[in-house]
Amino acid sequence: MTVATLTGYRESHRELLRGNWTPGELLAPAADGRAGLAEPAVIDAARSDERLYVVPGAGFVRYREIDWIHRRARVEIGLRDQNWRLAPAVLRQARSTGMELLGLSRLYGWAAPAAGVTADLLAEAGFELEATVPGAIWLGGRPASRQVWATLADRDQVRAKTVAGATGVEPRLVRLSPAGPHLAAPDQAGDHDAGRLVRLSQAEAAARLRTGPDGGRGFLGLDPVTQNDAALVAGLSARQALVWSFGAALVGAYPNPDNPRQAWVATTSADPAALGAAARTLRVYRRTTSLVAATAAGEPGAEAVRGCGFTGAGTLRGHDYRSGTYHDVDLHYLSLEQSCA
Repeated sequence: MTVATLTGYRESHRELLRGNWTPGELLAPAADGRAGLAEPAVIDAARSDERLYVVPGAGFVRYREIDWIHRRARVEIGLRDQNWRLAPAVLRQARSTGMELLGLSRLYGWAAPAAGVTADLLAEAGFELEATVPGAIWLGGRPASRQVWATLADRDQVRAKTVAGATGVEPRLVRLSPAGPHLAAPDQAGDHDAGRLVRLSQAEAAARLRTGPDGGRGFLGLDPVTQNDAALVAGLSARQALVWSFGAALVGAYPNPDNPRQAWVATTSADPAALGAAARTLRVYRRTTSLVAATAAGEPGAEAVRGCGFTGAGTLRGHDYRSGTYHDVDLHYLSLEQSCA
């Protein structure tokens, strides 16, 4: 069996970060004419949410979006053409390094079938298919589906536990400090905040998330319980997120960097009206054509996405750690030609 070795990144490895890889893939074969996955100008090995390793003479392995609370990371691997035979060994070593050296319990990554990596290759390395999101990446001049593949450290210990009891949130009027231009829902504009979207600054959004009835956990991938206001604002800024109030509810969105016509969305309300208003605004002002949402069982947002007509895209096993156990997170997809917008 071929064995791959990972070593820490050094300046002398810079050339290994250059290549025509499909952006953000779990395992990316070189593809002529596509933008590089890892340009040296954007690599920052010192970031707290990344770890960068190289396969000497062959390519790199990068752990991105590392979350030490949830013990998870997204994996990206880029190999040069002449070293593609090392792919199975590099996948296995990436799994071993993430689990044993970094102490993570979940590793996951994106894989676009159109990019050329076979399911058998990922499965043989211990990864399992969890979800398929239509139009999640722009390839060959058109949107293409992307899959989420993941591996868990111990499937007996890292078992998702369902949290029961989704509850609705009754709208109420709140007074907000000035927050820039108001973006009204096209058919719901009125004299009160309860019927329209009110754009919030990132600082206001962080404060509202922290003081909300459910704490805003999981909103756009954030966690006000474990993150302070500065971290919440930094997270919203890094995602280029927009956050609005809609009565007592918050609704937010940020663009998919690999297909700007797709947006990830979230809401703190079970009422689909808030999410619907945001969907209409994104379609009109941002030319968004599809939405993706992530919700855990029992969250108000889970009811809202169902009410908006989202369809299930899959389940991320043990993706969140809360209250002493790991929880599944469901992915949902909506084309804006459907009912919500």
